[in-house]
Amino acid sequence: MSDHDVKTMTLAPRRGRKSTRPVTPENEAELAAELAADTEMLQAIGRRDVQAFQTFHRKFNGLLYATIYRVLNDHQDTEDIMQEVLVQIWQKAHLYEPSKGKPLTWVTTMARNRAIDRIRAKQRRSRLNDEFEQETKPLQPEFDEDTSDLVT
Repeated sequence: MSDHDVKTMTLAPRRGRKSTRPVTPENEAELAAELAADTEMLQAIGRRDVQAFQTFHRKFNGLLYATIYRVLNDHQDTEDIMQEVLVQIWQKAHLYEPSKGKPLTWVTTMARNRAIDRIRAKQRRSRLNDEFEQETKPLQPEFDEDTSDLVT
């Protein structure tokens, strides 16, 4: 799968995702198996396994979308960042280390950080625009109130 293929995947969040379940003696083995499967899936993505990436996308795109949207509160920016995060996961999954945290924590942190970076970039751009306007304001010619002699 090329980076272009990753960029063209659908971004719409999946509805009906299961909520986080508390660990109980009854479901502890099931949750451990799910964690192991998620870890293997991310490691497979690191080996460029297209099917693993598609499975990852189906399973987690809604959660990633919600994570990003909660930070940005803007649909267009959320889709843009979601796209960047998917590409970043495809390119950097081989760097994931299971001993440092759960796969879901790794990808949601990546998504949240990307969203925060977008906010900072917008703030920086806005600040630079404001500074530029303040610097160029004195250079703009002042007009007299009586401009009747300009109209012919």
